Amino acid sequence: MTTPMKFRKKPVEIEAMQMAPDTRPAYSADGDNDEYHAISSAMNEHNRAVAVWMVENGYLANPDGEDVSEWPESETHVVDGELCGLPEFGVNYIDIVTLEGEMEGRPGDYIIRGVQGEFYPCKPDIFAETYEPVLAPELSASERAEVDRFNIHEEDERGGVW
Repeated sequence: MTTPMKFRKKPVEIEAMQMAPDTRPAYSADGDNDEYHAISSAMNEHNRAVAVWMVENGYLANPDGEDVSEWPESETHVVDGELCGLPEFGVNYIDIVTLEGEMEGRPGDYIIRGVQGEFYPCKPDIFAETYEPVLAPELSASERAEVDRFNIHEEDERGGVW
């Protein structure tokens, strides 16, 4: 091929979870920071849920077979009766070992599980340009509460929610 050709991505379905966006107010050195700490705690809890989802779907946080039994409970999760390490995460990040090397998901990024089971972060604007929601069945009350908690949903033209 000596001249460029145009190509279109094949339509594939992926799974993704969005990391908690950073909606904390500015931290005050001499003021009341209760809201800042409450939102930080919620962000950390949400990002832990993303890390757990990754491990439950095949992400291996300790590929060298490191014994995770001594890891703090907050850094592990049991999958099919086996204790697994979670990827390193916090309020502002999730570290992900990808096919291209180590990458870091940041607040608001989507963590994608690709067609070969690989995980990688994607910036929200790129995600919006590249993916569209697959119409899902109606959400349960607890799922709706989780989505509403971070205001990370939209309705499609048919009234479906993603």
